[in-house]
Amino acid sequence: MRPVVYPQRAPQVSYECFQGEEEVLLLDLQANRYYTLNETAAAFWMLADGRRSWAEITAALQEGYEVTAEELTEALARLREELMEAGLLTEHESPVEAEEDSEPQ
Repeated sequence: MRPVVYPQRAPQVSYECFQGEEEVLLLDLQANRYYTLNETAAAFWMLADGRRSWAEITAALQEGYEVTAEELTEALARLREELMEAGLLTEHESPVEAEEDSEPQ
């Protein structure tokens, strides 16, 4: 059995939502680099608050998109790899406590 993991946006990353939450612009304040996320990746980003597990996020996204569970799992695995490699995402073995200001910075 795989351990439960809780993804969280890295603390040095500021973000801004555009067109509702369909697009997200990320700014890594340490690396001085910016990234853009498409609608699906943006939906993941908004849920990656450290309080939801990967399974919970996958289930929430599955409800909103017409893809198979396998397709979504594969897409999220690729997204995870890219975000982790860029240092934009961290993971925890237990949920983090809610932050007072969890809105875009």
